[in-house]
Amino acid sequence: VAYAYFGNQQFQKAQEYLLKLLNAPNLQQREIIHTSTQVLHLLVHYELGNYEYLDAQTKNTRLYFSRKNLYYAFEKSAIQLIVDLMKGKENQVSILKKHKTILEVLQKDMVQQDALEHLDLIYWIDQKLQVKSLIE
Repeated sequence: VAYAYFGNQQFQKAQEYLLKLLNAPNLQQREIIHTSTQVLHLLVHYELGNYEYLDAQTKNTRLYFSRKNLYYAFEKSAIQLIVDLMKGKENQVSILKKHKTILEVLQKDMVQQDALEHLDLIYWIDQKLQVKSLIE
């Protein structure tokens, strides 16, 4: 449900469902759903413009994933994408294209395919690039 709201750019509604998921006691048992939910949570905050929150939360999420041995290539790439977008607001198109290339390589890795199926960052990047091209 949160992903659907995110896709429809209803970020506040997506956040409501993400918080329910993140607070669910058994979510951590389903590793791929848990990590995807954490990353989607960061993306929602990015879309809402909560950059101060994200500055701290990206570090916390990295640390959390590392401690739980969940810091795989997809999670690293997703978090780095958000960090790069926050830091390079004037170069967003080049940042998005760079990260799309990285994610396309990961998509060919059997280990990373599940993560990209649960949270299709390539599609999100394509949508952002399409909007950017319409604006320019």
